[in-house]
Order: sequence, then C-alpha cells, then structure tokens
Amino acid sequence: PAPTVGQTADRSRLASCIAEVDKDADAAYETARQWIAEAHVREAYVCAAIAEASRNKPDMAARQFESLSVDAPDNADRAAMLSRAGNAWLLARDAGRAKAAFARAIAASAKDPDLFVARARAHAMAANWRAAEEDLATAIDLRPGDPLTLLLRAESRMRQSVFDLAEKD
Repeated sequence: PAPTVGQTADRSRLASCIAEVDKDADAAYETARQWIAEAHVREAYVCAAIAEASRNKPDMAARQFESLSVDAPDNADRAAMLSRAGNAWLLARDAGRAKAAFARAIAASAKDPDLFVARARAHAMAANWRAAEEDLATAIDLRPGDPLTLLLRAESRMRQSVFDLAEKD
C-alpha cells in the first residue's frame, strides 16, 4: 500500500533528522527527543537511535534498534532494525550480542548476503574464524563472485591456516 500523508511527512522528517546527525549528532538527538515528545512516531525513535550511535553511545543505540525491531511493520524492516542493532553492538565491542542480533535479522530476511557478512564480522571479532568462514560462504552463495566477501573469506581461511583455500579465494 502507498504511504499516507502522515507517513510521507514522517519519512521526510526522518531524512532531515538523519542529515542533522551527520552535522551535529547531539543536536539531532535533541531534535529526535522533541519529535518523540510531540508525536511518538516510529521514525523519531529511529533517528534518536542513529544519533545515539553517532554520539558514541552504541549500546544505547543497539537497545533502541532491538526495541524497534519488535513492532516492525514487516520482515524487511525487522531485519533492517536488527542489522542496525548488530552493527551498534559491534561498535560497542560486544560480539555476542552482535551475533544474536544478526541471527535474528537473518531469520527475518535469510536472502540478504550483507547480513551474513555482518554476522561474519561478529564471529571474527570473537576470533571464531570457522563460523565467519561459514557465513561468508553463504554470502558468496547468495552473491557469487563478490570481491570483498571473497577477500574476507580468504582472511578467515588464512586465520585457520587453510592456505590453499585462502589462495583460491
């Protein structure tokens, strides 16, 4: 269905808020908080979470994105919020929570190779090279020949001392 007028305005306001994050994350966070106070719309919470990540509060952002995933309107949005949560957990240096968020994102959208690459990053942070390799292999199956994913898989294979397969990648 086409977005309603209110939804279109909220999306436009979200885009403006995100642009403000790039300029001044603290000001954008305050803008988002005011928007939340006046309207309680989902887009305001998204902007607040993005601003929190930019304000060097990735754990707060991750929790907010996870919360937003619960009432996501569809699986694509759920996967997007969980992916953002996973990336925020990576910034917070919490590989376990990142892996869990990416796993839930994959459950919502199993055909997105970027989610498998992202979860591989979490496995790599935990030095679980075999699991990273497996996720990267899945990503390559979904998007064959991707040079970055092949490079990352080669790295994970080198970390496991499987040099012949790393060289093939």
